[in-house]
Amino acid sequence: MSKFGFFTQFLIIFKWIRYTLFIMDFFKNKVKNKLKKYQEQKLDEILFKIQFHESTKIELEKKMKQSPHDDVKLAKDIAYHAQMVDIWIGNEKKLRKQMADNERD
Repeated sequence: MSKFGFFTQFLIIFKWIRYTLFIMDFFKNKVKNKLKKYQEQKLDEILFKIQFHESTKIELEKKMKQSPHDDVKLAKDIAYHAQMVDIWIGNEKKLRKQMADNERD
C-alpha cells in the first residue's frame, strides 16, 4: 500500500471521528437544554408552593390573632404550613445546587 492510500484512509477515519463527536456533542447539548428547562420549570413550581404556604400561614396567623379563643385546628394548620415552607425551601436549595452543578459541567 502506498503512503498516499494510508493518508487518505487516515483522513477518512479522522473525519468520521470528528463527525461522530459533533453528533454526540449536539445531542449532549440538546439533553442539557431539556434538563435546564425542566429544572427551571420545577424551580418555578417550588417557588409558587413556598409563596402559597407562606401566605396561607400568614392568613391563618391573622385569623388566630383575631380569634378570642385558642383554636387547635388553626394551630395545627399553621404548623403544617410552616413545615411545608421549610420542606419546600430545602427542595429549592437542592434544586439550585443541582442547577449550579450542571452549569459547571
